[in-house]
Amino acid sequence: MKKYNKTQRCQGGLVYEGDKIVQLPDNHIFWNRVPKGKKLSYDENDLPILVDIIIDYKALKWNETKVIREQKRLADLEYGGGVFQMDSLSRENLQDQLSAGLTTQWRLTDNTVLELTPEDVQAILTAYAERKLFLYSKSWEVEAEINGSENPSELDVAQLFESKLS
Repeated sequence: MKKYNKTQRCQGGLVYEGDKIVQLPDNHIFWNRVPKGKKLSYDENDLPILVDIIIDYKALKWNETKVIREQKRLADLEYGGGVFQMDSLSRENLQDQLSAGLTTQWRLTDNTVLELTPEDVQAILTAYAERKLFLYSKSWEVEAEINGSENPSELDVAQLFESKLS
């Protein structure tokens, strides 16, 4: 038998005033490795128990969808014969350039330089915003299919997302 502190949910150790201490047998689950597919929880008496791990596949698949959406949102953007980076710093730089209202030389992803007018910059930022809205709407379609699925664990959300983009 080993001492178990119900108040602190730990092995005996330091005991503070008001702590509730009980004896648990040496073979109790608290003293052993938690088996695969189980997790340690506590019953209404604050005693450790094993419970099944319930995987929320719908939430997992929705999170996977959001990751794919973000990767596509941040992907390079083609415009006017050039390929532009669309990470947050690049978008900020484009926005700054638009605010300045000047024609400038812009370095592309392949390190070539393209002259951009304020109208070009506005068109690039607009194309990015349109792509973002499109990707969000398609991700919500994927989410609807995930939520309507009887077996969400079997869904290939990458393939499903791609099918929505076509």
